[in-house]
Amino acid sequence: MRRRSPPFLALSRDTDGILCVFDPAAFEEPACWGVVLAEVVEHIASGYEKKGVSRLFARSRILFMLSEELAKTARLAHAVEGEWTPEGFIPLLSGEGEA
Repeated sequence: MRRRSPPFLALSRDTDGILCVFDPAAFEEPACWGVVLAEVVEHIASGYEKKGVSRLFARSRILFMLSEELAKTARLAHAVEGEWTPEGFIPLLSGEGEA
């Protein structure tokens, strides 16, 4: 009998939005999450195809909205003074960095 490993990514939706729980230690290399996200996109597009929607159409809509959402995050980060670190964007608090 095959043992199941614990999930490293779980998503759910409720009235407050989308809840994402993940294990950042699942992969040492952050780029591996790109592979995971690509797999998720392909599985979702396949699900739409089973409902009669073109797989390519579904995939392109998903990727379009993903790029829009990522652009929002980038615009927000550029509107706030701070710096990018391996841990993510760290905003400067008011008064920090001033002499």
